[in-house]
Amino acid sequence: MGCYKFFSYLFIPLQHQNNRSCYGDQKVSKIKNMSIYLVLDFESTCWENDKTIPPEVIEFPVVLLDLKSGKILEEFQQFVFPTEHATLSDFCTKFTGITQGQIEENGVPLSTAIGLFIKWLSNLSLKYGFSVVPSKSREKLATFTTWSDWDLGRCLKFECNRKSISKPSYFNHWIDLRALYKV
Repeated sequence: MGCYKFFSYLFIPLQHQNNRSCYGDQKVSKIKNMSIYLVLDFESTCWENDKTIPPEVIEFPVVLLDLKSGKILEEFQQFVFPTEHATLSDFCTKFTGITQGQIEENGVPLSTAIGLFIKWLSNLSLKYGFSVVPSKSREKLATFTTWSDWDLGRCLKFECNRKSISKPSYFNHWIDLRALYKV
């Protein structure tokens, strides 16, 4: 069964960081209108034997996926320079495949990466006619999908809080595919 057909048969409440349904107290009951997914999977700093150091995003990749066709429409990828612990551990490089050189040559601060993503998303929203928030003016609804709550519910949320970086509220709503497949 294709992804779109699979999701069309399920009632899927979107995950909210406060474990409430996605948009206030409403649940998305018309999943057929949600035909665009923003598949997000951050890479972050990490250490093999030290779990006390908070992670920082080092790669911000998002794929725009059309569920009806199953095709990747667009891709966003930005390396992010960590500021709290600027040097990647050997374990991190082995685990993520991201090198210190890639970060130093192509990385930007997290606030800049978020700004670049906002611009990218805004342009694609117009190009493909979708919105990441419920809107009467657009036919298609898009949402983030992740594999667990870690990317948006922990990593980005806590890093933005620590660094006093504002982020759009649409980063507070996502579908946790891992939880969906546990059903």
